[in-house]
Amino acid sequence: MNLEDIERLVQRLACSPVGTLELELEGKRLVLQRPADGDGVQAQCEGTSQGMPHAESPEAALDFIRAPAAGVFYASHPLAEETFALADRTVEAGEPVGYLRVGSVLSAVNAGERGVPGEQLVESGTLVGFGQALFAFAKAS
Repeated sequence: MNLEDIERLVQRLACSPVGTLELELEGKRLVLQRPADGDGVQAQCEGTSQGMPHAESPEAALDFIRAPAAGVFYASHPLAEETFALADRTVEAGEPVGYLRVGSVLSAVNAGERGVPGEQLVESGTLVGFGQALFAFAKAS
């Protein structure tokens, strides 16, 4: 890891709701932490007015598909040319709805139960925290 890698991590952290990032590589440990109140965050983030991404009233949704870990969220597989067509279609429990990259490992983000995914709440390529809402979700009966 070099200084440019660390600068990219700092930028991604500043533009995400993640407060602390701990990384250990080759016997070296890096801890990046932001104050809980966001004081001192001066990052310029695309698509946001104050350096922090936000979803439009996620509390209004019935339920959510959440990130199973902290990492970089992708709405589709990075090698795929097409994205998942999730709008207005029922997905089954365990069906992939996105991907999460943690280091060099890419894992599927699966629907926890049968239902219809709604609005995607985070942009593809965004650093997300554990449990962060990724999609609004309406459970199917």
